Amino acid sequence: FNLLVRRPSLHYFLAQQAYYDPACITDAMIDAYYATTHTSGARFAPASFVGGALNRSVKSSWPRVSHPTLLVWGRNATSTPVTDTEAFLALRPEARLEIFDNARLLPNDEYAERFNRLAADFLATE
Repeated sequence: FNLLVRRPSLHYFLAQQAYYDPACITDAMIDAYYATTHTSGARFAPASFVGGALNRSVKSSWPRVSHPTLLVWGRNATSTPVTDTEAFLALRPEARLEIFDNARLLPNDEYAERFNRLAADFLATE
């Protein structure tokens, strides 16, 4: 755990998994992640993530969602690749999908202005 939560390791993870553009990763961001990973009980989160304990199937509940839904995905995400959207749309074809090019896990952060505009427009029309 201590190797995973060193500042260089946090930067590496964010650059490889979370953000497409490494310029999005600031020293302040690393400091915030570092502080979070050094709080009491923080060591359980990565263990749960790596062990798959955070993976929960929504296969039975997802089709029952009755509200309009907007899915936003980063085209370059690797841990949840854009091909995963096929399963979501197969169960709820009426869901709206927006794919952000040049984005990984956090298109909402990497393209915050675009995401906020998209979300506001979606909420205003639904």
